[in-house]
Amino acid sequence: MTHGGRRRRAAIGLFHELEPPGVVVGRQVAVDAFVLALLRHGRRFDYSLYVYPRQVPEITKRLGRGPARGHVRDRRELGALGQGGFAAWHEPQFDSYASFALRVRSRSHWPITILHHSLSYKELLHASVLPLLLARPRRYDALVTTSSSAEKALRRIVEHVAGRFNEEHGTSLSYRGRFERIPLGVDTDRFRPRNRALGRSRFGLERDAFVLLWVGRLSAIDKADLLPLVRCFAELKRGNPKRKLRLVCAGSEHPNDPFGEAIMGFARRLGVGEAVTVLKRDERVEECKELLYAAADVFVSPVDNVQESFGLAPIEAMACGIPQIVADWNGYRDSVRHGETGFLVDTVWADCQGDLGSDAFLSDTACDHLALSQSVAVDMGALSLCIQRLMDEPALRKAMAAQSRRRALEKYAWPVVIHSYEALWAELSAEAKRAPGPVAGGGRYAMPDYGGFFRAYASREIGSQTALRLTAQGRRAAGQRGGLPSHYIDRWRHLHRGILERIMGALGREEVKGMALSVGQILTQVRGTGEAAAGDSALMRHVLFLVKYGLAEETKKRPGRIA
Repeated sequence: MTHGGRRRRAAIGLFHELEPPGVVVGRQVAVDAFVLALLRHGRRFDYSLYVYPRQVPEITKRLGRGPARGHVRDRRELGALGQGGFAAWHEPQFDSYASFALRVRSRSHWPITILHHSLSYKELLHASVLPLLLARPRRYDALVTTSSSAEKALRRIVEHVAGRFNEEHGTSLSYRGRFERIPLGVDTDRFRPRNRALGRSRFGLERDAFVLLWVGRLSAIDKADLLPLVRCFAELKRGNPKRKLRLVCAGSEHPNDPFGEAIMGFARRLGVGEAVTVLKRDERVEECKELLYAAADVFVSPVDNVQESFGLAPIEAMACGIPQIVADWNGYRDSVRHGETGFLVDTVWADCQGDLGSDAFLSDTACDHLALSQSVAVDMGALSLCIQRLMDEPALRKAMAAQSRRRALEKYAWPVVIHSYEALWAELSAEAKRAPGPVAGGGRYAMPDYGGFFRAYASREIGSQTALRLTAQGRRAAGQRGGLPSHYIDRWRHLHRGILERIMGALGREEVKGMALSVGQILTQVRGTGEAAAGDSALMRHVLFLVKYGLAEETKKRPGRIA
């Protein structure tokens, strides 16, 4: 693989994390969808997706479900990266460390773009924003925001961290890169207008009902308090006795926060329990979510939480041709067109969070999110009027449905979003090529010196002069297929089976001659092989693995302590 090949490439880094069972997190859904869309719809560049070694088979399989251009690669290949590098590097999860360290190491100019997700986690200030500032971004780097409100928030966050750090430490940190705004996207082939009767049959909803739908995480802690919506629904139901109204709330729950039970319990208290359905999002729901939208007349989302930074569900509903009635909150304000695709409902707040900030180190983020959201009021009276209007005016619903689909195709379809990214990368790449001199060093403080740090832990060290030979167990393993312990090697890929076999082969050949090999000689013999491009440190770990598992031993082993 030649990084400075004939074609320009944007490298896409994805740090895949498995979420807790039963919890669907919008950030991970958005990242997975973005990578799939990039590899399928990208046209201007070749793409390489670098993942941890153990994830290569899994992610290759996941991305192989459709036509894709690009490559899933072992992150360790980047260790051999020389000058030239990439046309651009994109971080889809606000990792502000690895990408800049990689660029400094290669001493090359290429733009780094970083996409944010939720901005409300206080850990972000120290774990992401400060490393970003310390990495000294250049004018051809960019923070990609998904909405106008999120951009304002992120600018203030960056300025806050830089200002406070400079005051405390006498430094002059600042962010010199750009802010660019590109929304998240939606698969408009999957999410499109579908047969309503089929959707209602799939989820057991009456054909003649007027269905309100919420889709999203079922959590008042970090998504939305839906109890005011249930109260609003109960009042609507009493005010429309001749109509069959239904409220469906679909989403995943936190294992320790069963909010679905709270919704149903509140609905029963208000006398509308039979008209409210909670669908806990599982594979059955997730695999046919588009039919869930098809079953709805109106999508509702009174979101009230600072954790919500964009909102995928409103644009999924939009793509399905379902009018949206949502809180006038952050990304919703950009995506939903008031009076065209749906309605925005006013929200109110006040500056009453000073203690949460000053005492942040004493509380967990979930508690902060809950306290903040409980001070946000959504105008439920206005929401009720909007729902009533759409119930009473089927022609308006139909017009909003058509306009919703049109807007989704024009602004949020993945080919449109990916084209915006490619245009940005091309522009930044051209500017990076004009940058003078090598990239300045930085961030080395965060590169651990494991050997130096922990040298005092072990009784002693093996050095280049240490002589080794195969043990009886090692001779047996060398002579049979599959003789090496494989559990960690096959799963984590931290070692290369071929290198281990070459080392054992070298030791075996010398043993026939009645000789041993020093560690230095072993490294010399194996160093030139194709598999051993990682360098002496990695080769030494292979040697120590053989000693660890009793396959090789020192010829002059020092006596150990005996109890």
